Amino acid sequence: MFASGPIVIDFIILVRCQEVAVTCVRSASRKCSPSPPSTTGTPVEEARNMFEGVVADLLNKYIGKYVSNLDSKNLNISIFKGDVELKDLQLRPEALAELNLPVEVKAGHVGQLKIDIPWTSLFSADIHVSVENVYILTGPVTDRKYDPVRERQLQAAAKRQLLESLEQSALEGVVNKASEDPTLVEKLSANLLHRIQLSVRHIHVRYEDTITNGDHAFACGLMLKQLVVCTTDAHWKPRGSAEISGSMMHKIIKMDELSLYWNPYVPEQHLLKTRLNTDGWKNILRISIDSHTIFEEELDFIMEPAAAQARLILNSDNSMTLPKLFMDFTVEEVEVLISRQQFLNLINLGESFKMMRIQQRYRKYRPDVSLKVNPNAWWHYAYTSIVEEQIRPYSWSRIKAHRAKYKQYVHVYKQYLENPDNEMAQTTLKTLEEGLDVTNILIAREQAKLQFAREAPDRARKQVKKNNGWFSWIWGEEEEEVIVEVDPKQSGAWLSTLTNEERQKLFSVIGYDENSKNQQYPRKVK
Repeated sequence: MFASGPIVIDFIILVRCQEVAVTCVRSASRKCSPSPPSTTGTPVEEARNMFEGVVADLLNKYIGKYVSNLDSKNLNISIFKGDVELKDLQLRPEALAELNLPVEVKAGHVGQLKIDIPWTSLFSADIHVSVENVYILTGPVTDRKYDPVRERQLQAAAKRQLLESLEQSALEGVVNKASEDPTLVEKLSANLLHRIQLSVRHIHVRYEDTITNGDHAFACGLMLKQLVVCTTDAHWKPRGSAEISGSMMHKIIKMDELSLYWNPYVPEQHLLKTRLNTDGWKNILRISIDSHTIFEEELDFIMEPAAAQARLILNSDNSMTLPKLFMDFTVEEVEVLISRQQFLNLINLGESFKMMRIQQRYRKYRPDVSLKVNPNAWWHYAYTSIVEEQIRPYSWSRIKAHRAKYKQYVHVYKQYLENPDNEMAQTTLKTLEEGLDVTNILIAREQAKLQFAREAPDRARKQVKKNNGWFSWIWGEEEEEVIVEVDPKQSGAWLSTLTNEERQKLFSVIGYDENSKNQQYPRKVK
């Protein structure tokens, strides 16, 4: 499992760099930040301002998704200065919605997030990214009293995650956007990836559960001491990317002390969730990375702390004679051991997650007293659950209200397609999505796209996707699916505003050859 971790991180960085590169090349005039690009500077200055806006937009989007106390205004100012340093960040309770599990963040802390972006020499100097002291304490959503505000946040986050997974993936979008000139995007992405130096230190994610077993609690967690991704020379010695030239990019990934533990029996006084009113829980998680103990109780490892190293060689040459990627992966001795009690705990947790998902739907009707104390309340709980979830939603008043909400969503989503930076439309959409399920949201979006395509045909394009039907192998026919895509509003291409000298300078820095677009690639064998 841990063998794929560094590769996944590097892959995510590549995808994000591709997003930035594609947005810079094809959406130069789009407003991406509260501070719009200047229209009085040179094309290079405008490109830089636009690039800053894109980075600010991406960081606000992806950091704000997980952090609750993010100051977007100060973040934008730091980005424009090229020195982003965020400290003592608090994670949102719904930060783990991507796991699609009935769990929440009880407490989450990021000690430091630092990004150095050299705007004056973006394509020749290193971009340093550092993350330190990430401590997360999680638990089931059903081990606390029902909180309607937090419950809506968790449901909204899970709904957004499902919508994003159903929408076109980020990588597919980048590939489609870059189809006109894939070589340029590839060179931009490779250049940015070459400059990124990543450092991650001290990560501890712990899950505490008092629900699954009933009579006793258990805890499990993941710890990582250090992860470093840096550029090296041909002899695998760390060097600044400005000191290295040529078409071969050397990256080394080092991971120290990655481990998994599972303590099947944890005394109640040793649970960290009882100490969230102070900073003691963070210090305990930090110390345990080195001591491997919590309250003098040793961690029961499923995977002992292990180290690994990967050496990557990325070939950016247009020649087809050499592979694009070489990788040498080395892992030290890894000891994996699971006891019978740990295995039984794991099975019980899977069953418990199923029950928690069902219980989440009816928690708002559940009484706070036990069955023996007030049986009538529990009978009323069963009655209310059936009526509110199975009968009243199909009443005429509910159907009428749902239809009005659906029509409003279609109308506002068309406004969002017209101007994706419309904050009022974004806020209204989030509010309406709380009362609509995923199916209705997807149908409403497609209907809005079709209406928008009729009203603004110059901003929309249709793609015909051919699918093989059930009987296509008999009749030799294919089914056609029409997909409507809407382009963001833009007034021109950034590259066309550059002079020949400026274009050649940019292409020279990233190693791009305009004539390579006509390169003949090997034919795919069917």
